Amino acid sequence: MKNESEKYTGVSELEIMSLAKNYNDFLLKLVKKSAGQATQILDFGAGTGTFAVMLRNSGKTVVCIESDIDLQNRLKINKFEVYGDLDEIQVESLDFIYSLNVFEHIENHETVMNELYKRLKPGAKVFIYLPAFQALYSSMDKKVGHFRRYNKKMLKELVTKSGFKINSIGYADSVGFFVSIMYKLIGSANGEINPKALVFFDRYLFPINIVSDFVVGFFVGKNVWVDCERNN
Repeated sequence: MKNESEKYTGVSELEIMSLAKNYNDFLLKLVKKSAGQATQILDFGAGTGTFAVMLRNSGKTVVCIESDIDLQNRLKINKFEVYGDLDEIQVESLDFIYSLNVFEHIENHETVMNELYKRLKPGAKVFIYLPAFQALYSSMDKKVGHFRRYNKKMLKELVTKSGFKINSIGYADSVGFFVSIMYKLIGSANGEINPKALVFFDRYLFPINIVSDFVVGFFVGKNVWVDCERNN
């Protein structure tokens, strides 16, 4: 399977997102909960290594897939085992795979999902987190090369076609859903993220999700996630 891209256009956005402490802590908790006791873990689309570093610090062994050459070098400097393509990973060798905001960048996402399935040991799990709702597609999505945004139905179809059994699926960041509507209407036309606005959202608005996701999270969210496992 060839890399979908060898140069990622959204590196600056990845760097800015490292400022979102509450958001990143929330994602880390989701990944760790899904991973359970798994030790041989693959970060599919590791980017700058934000989550790979945090998981390694918690005692996990993390291998990274990253197609961007410059990002590969960053990960190697941080002493990660890094590959550019899933073909370099042995089949049925992994206990757990996670992928955070990656599949929206992949045009042929069904093929890639099939390849992830093959790399997992029987009964092993995968956790996937993605941007939700095509209605929220904005200048920022276009800037960083998103082919699509997802909903629960789309994500369920994607993973079950590859043979995965779904353990749980849901939306996250309902506050961000409404903020994203505002961004689409009055935000930057060139897709830029304002670091100060991001930090404000992360510190003061994102924590409200504890309540709002409980109330409306079944129906809406800025993101959608799935926890599933290989059947055999």
